[in-house]
Amino acid sequence: MSTNNKIFHFSIRKKPFKVDGALNLEFLNPELFVGGFNQILDSIKDMKVLKNGEKTEIGTIESGLYNINKDKILVKKIKYSGRIKKLSRKIIGSRARYLFKTSFILLKKGIHVPVPYAYFDNFKNNESYFLSSCIDNAINLGELFLHKDIPSFDFTKLAKSVYMMHSKHCVHGDLKWSNLMIRSDGEIFFIDLDNASHTKSKDINGIRKDLIRFYRFALEVEKEKEIKELFFNEYFNLCSKSDINAIKPDYIYKTAFTQWEKNGKRKLN
Repeated sequence: MSTNNKIFHFSIRKKPFKVDGALNLEFLNPELFVGGFNQILDSIKDMKVLKNGEKTEIGTIESGLYNINKDKILVKKIKYSGRIKKLSRKIIGSRARYLFKTSFILLKKGIHVPVPYAYFDNFKNNESYFLSSCIDNAINLGELFLHKDIPSFDFTKLAKSVYMMHSKHCVHGDLKWSNLMIRSDGEIFFIDLDNASHTKSKDINGIRKDLIRFYRFALEVEKEKEIKELFFNEYFNLCSKSDINAIKPDYIYKTAFTQWEKNGKRKLN
């Protein structure tokens, strides 16, 4: 897939919408995209809701707006409340804008993430929308573990994927197992990139946070020994000695255990 994406930014400040946003032109179907933002909003109104929370709603729409095979689009609707949140969104940008930009950067670096299609900020309704590709025929790692025995999954490949992300100066920010999607062909995708970031040099603190969050789930499912052998041995084999000394594996394990203890030693089995 080409990552030399072209982006069209737009700003509509006239009533009734007051919208800022951007479109990924590489996937846009200009012949069908005649209604602009209104057309997408109409599609979103009829989306199939997968998850509905107080601050976030996630669903899918099927539309002819994009040149993609199954033409199914994942929509993340973000709701804002409170004067401070509304003001900060206008000053520093919305979560949807951050997701769009960060996804582009990670995609260009060769990291497997959902393809960003568009984002919109609707200032009047205090809502933002982030549109991206759906990962079909996939299951998150947490669900996969609940259905299959852990040795059946290729944790060596996962270790290489996580190391590659970190080696390119990117971190996920919330590397729990449910944020790792495993497609039927074995390809691994990182999702829910609200806390993801990229820096000019390796973010050791960010790497530690990723690895701690990942290992904490192993404690919750009582598979810490297996994860050390199957995932962490491979991950640290890929690291330089200086990186290992900076990350401090024992610090990862101890900190994760401390966090797990504070959380009441929750078990998911």
